[in-house]
This record gives sequence, structure tokens and C-alpha cells, in this order.
Amino acid sequence: MKVLYITHVAVLGGANKAMLQLINDLPRDIKPIVLLPQNGIFCETLKENGIDYKISKFYESKQKKRSIISYLKCFFNLFFLIKLYFLFKNEKINIIHSNSSVINAGAFLSVFLKTKHIWHLREFGDLDFKLKAVLGTKIQNYIYNNYSDKIVAISQAVKTHYLKGIKKEKIQLIYDGVTSIPEFYISCHKNAKIQFCCTSMVAPGKNQMIVLKAVNLLVNHLKVTNFKVSFWGRYFEKDDYYKSLITYMEDNRICDFIEFKGLSQNLINELKFMDVGLTPSKCEAFGLVTIEYMLHQLPVIASNTGANIELIKNAHNGYLYNNEKELANFMQSFIKDQKLVIKMGIKARELALKKFSSEKNADSIYSLYLTLDII
Repeated sequence: MKVLYITHVAVLGGANKAMLQLINDLPRDIKPIVLLPQNGIFCETLKENGIDYKISKFYESKQKKRSIISYLKCFFNLFFLIKLYFLFKNEKINIIHSNSSVINAGAFLSVFLKTKHIWHLREFGDLDFKLKAVLGTKIQNYIYNNYSDKIVAISQAVKTHYLKGIKKEKIQLIYDGVTSIPEFYISCHKNAKIQFCCTSMVAPGKNQMIVLKAVNLLVNHLKVTNFKVSFWGRYFEKDDYYKSLITYMEDNRICDFIEFKGLSQNLINELKFMDVGLTPSKCEAFGLVTIEYMLHQLPVIASNTGANIELIKNAHNGYLYNNEKELANFMQSFIKDQKLVIKMGIKARELALKKFSSEKNADSIYSLYLTLDII
């Protein structure tokens, strides 16, 4: 069975990491081809994994602002589709699998190639990235409903969000999965100071600022200092949001408790030396990093929004907070009681292995492929 996976970016973000894991876990009778709109670091990752890919331009169907330019991009997509048709017409594609809600190219290409189409909704779009459908919400929902054979939501939160405009029978919930890690990488929890970690790109939607505000409360109001917070993830020194974080740290004299480490080439090993994971995103569609924390036997403190509610059982494998005061209090609970860190960490790993394994995700997607009766 030949499956064409279409993704909208060439960076190794959460959506592409999930797609890569899926492809690697699927049975060998699946022959994948990945289509990207431009060259990038993800192309090198595909090469390293022996996965065939092609690059051909197309534009996203959702943008932060509707403008003449965004409408023109939709128009140009018609010409790009013709090119895509000739690129794949002899490939004998069985299924087109669109890896994001923000691209329509796969939907229309499936009509050209007369093949089945699965749409993977990996983001809210509006709630997390403030994106708007260029053609309008009603037209976009019409496309979802009429140009897909099945739609996959990566969390119940995402499914509920899209049910406002998509037929119930179209959407199926399949949680993303993360491959298990050897016990060697499980956190040892032997730090003199409790180590908190937050792994995501530095951006307003990821809400690193609320962590800094909680640190300020801990240090300057509660007089708690036996901890450190490490941020791993891409950041740009000239970015206004990053500058605002640094300014806040300096103004409140909390620089000694915070470190921005940038991208890690070996995050799996870095997490081994952490104690507690933080997921402060304003609205997370799923949270691969949250599951990665849990697999490392880290309890998680997460915002009480989006899919976090489905991953974190309050006071079982972590805590859910509503504001910076609650976040600070939960951080203080772990700082004061290392036994609580270990206890919740064990439960976190057990839950991740049981419910969010990459093998379970791949089995569910493969079964979905089979139900389309295209073999």
C-alpha cells in the first residue's frame, strides 16, 4: 500500500515528529512518500530514516490574517495542484494522508488522483496559533466534510472543537503516540535542587511568561529558592517575546533560577537529569512533550486547558493549574517533597506506557487504512 503524506512545513516540530514516528511504526507493507512545500531540516531527517520524499510548492489554507496576498495564494494553489498531479499520477498512490488541518492540497489532489484521503487534525488552528481559514470557516468546513474519507483528531479537545462544523461520523479520535525509552533514561531524581524543565519553541502561545511569573512568586514572595527551571527549545534573541522574557527576569531578579538552553541535540538524555516537566501552553492540541516527560518518569504541571486535561490526572501524575499562583504552589509542593516527585513520576510513566504508546497509535492508523478497502 502506497501512502502519500503531505505536511506543511520542513521543520522538526511536533506534527512532523508525530508523523515520522507513525511512518516508522507502521507495517512494512506501507510504502510512504512525504510531500513538503520547501526544503528544510526535516528533509535531512527523512533521509536519515530512509523515507522517500518530494518537494513541490503549495500554500497553507489558514493564515493569521486574511489579505489580498492570502487570497492570491489560494488562487496559485490551483496551478500548484496541476503540477502535483503530474508529479504523482504514475505513483499509484492508495491513500493521501494530510498531516495538518492547515493544508487543503491533499484534499483536492485526492480528487485529481481518484484516491482516498485521510485528514489528520493536529492543531486547533485558531485557539493555539490564531489562524483563520482564508476561504472562511463555512467553506473550510465544507472542504473537510466533502473532500475527506476520514478525519483523525489527536485529542478529545481537538475533536470537540471541530465538531462545531464537521460531521460526527467523519471524525475519529486517535491519540498521538511516543516511542518508549530504555529504563536507562528514566530520571534518577537525585538533584540537590529540584530541576523543572519546559521543552518547546519560545513563543507567546507556549506561554513561558507564566512560568517566569510563578518563579517570581516563589523567589520573591514565598522565599523558595531550592530549584531551577530549564527551557529547551528554539528561540531568537531579536524576537520581541523573547526580549520581554529576559526583561521580566532581570527586572524581578530571578535570572539565577532560569536558563534558556536552546535546541538540544540529545534531549532524551537531558530529561534524565530533570525532576518535573512543565507544559504551560495556552491551548495544547495534544502535547508530545508532556508524554515525553511522563516516559522519563517526570510528573507534569500543566495549564488546565486543551488536551492537557486528558493527559494529566490531577494529583495523580501531576497537577493542572489555572493561574500563576496555582502554578507556583504546585511547584512548591514538589520542591518541598521529593518523595512526591518520585511517587507521581512512577504513575506518570505507567500511564504513558499504557495509553500513549507509538505502537498503539500506529495500530489504530493502520486499521483505519484497512477500513477504507483500498488494498
